[in-house]
Amino acid sequence: MTEVELRKILNVLRKEQSDNLHYEVKAAMVDFPVSAAKTLCSFANMPGGGTILFGVDEKNSFEVTGVYDAT
Repeated sequence: MTEVELRKILNVLRKEQSDNLHYEVKAAMVDFPVSAAKTLCSFANMPGGGTILFGVDEKNSFEVTGVYDAT
């Protein structure tokens, strides 16, 4: 995914003010989101799956916050 594609997706999510059937965002600035497993299972059971965007904060207008350092 390119930066331009990501910006387009985030603009759509901001306009809808929610995740959708194809994209789900997860804030991951502090640690790996526990809710990611549930989302993975949901996408695995959908035709075509979906995409999880880590490091995006839905509660903060879908701002890109980055991800934690796992090292």
